[in-house]
Amino acid sequence: TFKTSRSHHQCWVECRRKRFLQYHVHGTGIVPKQRERGLDFGTHVHALLAAAIFAAQPSAEIAGKLQGVSSDTKLGCQEAELTLSSVTEQERNLASALVSVWMELAWPQLQQRYSVIAVEEEWELKPQPWLTWPCRIDLVLEDRESGELVPLDFKAVGGLDDRWLSAYAYDMQTICHTYAVEQHYGRPCTKVLLHFLNKGYAKDAGYTSPLVRGYRKPALPPFEEAQYAWEWKRSPWQPFDAWQFEGGLDAWLKWLPRDLKTAQIAQREVYRHANVDSWIRQFCRQESIIAEGLAMLPEAVEDGMEESIMDSYFPGNFDQGCFSNRYYKRCPYVPLCFEGVSVEAALEGGDFVQREDHHAK
Repeated sequence: TFKTSRSHHQCWVECRRKRFLQYHVHGTGIVPKQRERGLDFGTHVHALLAAAIFAAQPSAEIAGKLQGVSSDTKLGCQEAELTLSSVTEQERNLASALVSVWMELAWPQLQQRYSVIAVEEEWELKPQPWLTWPCRIDLVLEDRESGELVPLDFKAVGGLDDRWLSAYAYDMQTICHTYAVEQHYGRPCTKVLLHFLNKGYAKDAGYTSPLVRGYRKPALPPFEEAQYAWEWKRSPWQPFDAWQFEGGLDAWLKWLPRDLKTAQIAQREVYRHANVDSWIRQFCRQESIIAEGLAMLPEAVEDGMEESIMDSYFPGNFDQGCFSNRYYKRCPYVPLCFEGVSVEAALEGGDFVQREDHHAK
């Protein structure tokens, strides 16, 4: 069978040559040795959320509905430990703060309406007999009154701009979660819940989120005790890390006003798109073309036709977006596409490594 994923698809949409380099060359693709910090941070947040949700379940539910997901959730807890070494101290505390605030404010509301069916489960969907599509959903909930199944997806984002959040309604992952739930459980699914956790923007001094960065006016004993604030103030106020607050991060979060913490979370309901089935057919057709090109490559290499197949099936974008995209980031594969660096040289130079398929674990 041919294996794909949401990440495969998004990479194809971004650039077909990048899809080949990142996911297929040398079997599994090559990736930059240095991962983006945001990826490890997001993984850490998701792992902490999975562990916190599982720990909060009543024992009866754990023995019943969650029986099949305990191993996956334990894996999530292990991932939280594994990512500790790849995130900074501030990122670790920010992840903990976001999870604590979500558990305090959003979790009780969810519990009133829903019961938890699955936590971080991974399924292998088969939209076609030849196509395998691994899918992992953060939470699958069941409405206590209607019995409807509702997937929930967490997003750690840099801001809560409404236009940016609304765009997630058209994201492939959001569109396909309803399809995945229907395929796995054999029950209709009409909507997806999206919960956004605002990590704030990172500057030279780190994240500016009030959950981990406060301001302190030094004490003037015996006349004045130290004063604290969660928003910027001019000198003599000084920024400080919230986990250094007396009593630690938990004490700081308890000290923050509820409305400030509420403002760090946004929620959206996205209803099933009418054209999901059409999109699935298009997706399968796209993947069949990719599989066809990959199948032709070995013989093309022997016949000296490799470039022809690559140019036909995996053309590059070759535009200024390669050097600076909408996030002002340079595509890591620029040396291979523009500067004549071979895949072998990229691996030998140490900047790239063979991609490890995390869905295979």
